[in-house]
Amino acid sequence: LLVVVAVAWACAPSKLKRRARALLASPPSPPRPPLRRHASSSYLDKDSARGSLWDVGSRGFLPARAPRAVPKSASLVPLHELSLQIPCACVEGSMRPLVASYGDDLWVAAAWLKDMPYDEDELECAHALYSYVCCAFCRVDAVASHGGSDGPGPVASTPGVPVVPAMLARGFCECARRLGRRPMLDYCGCVLYNWELVDASGPISTENARMLRRFTGLVDEEWFFKTHLVIEAAAGPAVRAVASGRRACAGSVTRSSVARLTEALVRVEACFGHVVRDCLPLMFERLGTHGALCDYYFFYERLRPFISGFDAVVFDGEFGNEAVTLPGPSGAMSTLLPVLDAFLGVSNSNATLQKLLDDFARSMPEAHRRFLRSVQSDRTARTFVLEARDGDTRTGDPADDASEGAKRELVARYNRCVDLVLDFRWRHLQMVKKYVLEPSGNHNAAGTGGTSAFEYLHEHIHDTEAAKVGGSESAAPARRSALQTGCPF
Repeated sequence: LLVVVAVAWACAPSKLKRRARALLASPPSPPRPPLRRHASSSYLDKDSARGSLWDVGSRGFLPARAPRAVPKSASLVPLHELSLQIPCACVEGSMRPLVASYGDDLWVAAAWLKDMPYDEDELECAHALYSYVCCAFCRVDAVASHGGSDGPGPVASTPGVPVVPAMLARGFCECARRLGRRPMLDYCGCVLYNWELVDASGPISTENARMLRRFTGLVDEEWFFKTHLVIEAAAGPAVRAVASGRRACAGSVTRSSVARLTEALVRVEACFGHVVRDCLPLMFERLGTHGALCDYYFFYERLRPFISGFDAVVFDGEFGNEAVTLPGPSGAMSTLLPVLDAFLGVSNSNATLQKLLDDFARSMPEAHRRFLRSVQSDRTARTFVLEARDGDTRTGDPADDASEGAKRELVARYNRCVDLVLDFRWRHLQMVKKYVLEPSGNHNAAGTGGTSAFEYLHEHIHDTEAAKVGGSESAAPARRSALQTGCPF
């Protein structure tokens, strides 16, 4: 047999021999079985190359295109290179000299951002990079303040107030102006536009996603932001359900509109129930004997200082060289809960807190703000449910009137959605206790957004409880919320 093979090989044409060698060197891969698709999987399959990056659609409030990891513009690449060195520079305390060494490149980046054609993806990438560099610069070194003689900025003013040098401030403020946001790290910069997929065809999950930018480079920081990312990804179907629910609420109470709103609330309940039961607990995930993947005291002592807001910070050459106040990234900057509140009709009874929430909304992408305002201007699901329960809903055609059973089912479904929002807020309150209040030893400690965390969350809990609608006792049995008997923890 070997002799036959050898003779056949010797007689074979050279073209056939080359092809055989190529096949032996790199054998063809076996065909891959088709992937099982889930609602939140195959992110890039649903990539939208056109339209606003932040148009609200099938991905909920995540971007329409996967975040750009590295700027396309050569003028901005040094900013990316600088950001990669943040964890080491923070440990060494060398952030200020490191930024100074990039001085010429930062001036070039600032000039480019002013003149470049509008590219939303590029601006978001630059805004996130500037956010991390500037927060690390201002927080790491004790001398990063006005009057520091060894700093790269010429401004001299009140000692103790951080100053962002002009070579950073000019580009950062120009980028923020073009995006319609503030020159500060926000929820978008550290969560919504701060990730990439290990497997581009796979889902956004804790196993398949990783963060693009870091302050510490440690797993605790990665896990903290990744949990928020997974929550946003999992909530996408609920956002789509809100869109269909809005259309149902717009008209009169009929058999059809009651059925459509009930169906939308069923979808909100299913999706948000998954967020509350399966995604929020990820924050407390533990790795064997190594403890929490995001340690409570690590967050408070190591990460929180980087992402806390500024009571006063000066951007050299900007804002008339006057100090400005900027909030740090906060979960309240996510559009998810404000949209659910607006759709369900959960009001805010505290004018001061509402003013703070309105200020946080300034840190949302402009498309998210527009979507939130449109939902807030709509007729709420609560109003529709109350009219269905109490009002004269006769349409002139008895065949089009909703049945009493359908109305009771609508009330029950609405209350289940409110219960889930309550569950979410109770669980979030538990996180605040573990990650902020207990490590600080102070029950009046402020969150990263600068608000009194304990007061803020309790206000929302009470307002959410007040949104529930009575009269559903005879409806189909519903899961009894833990909130009906107090905090589930």
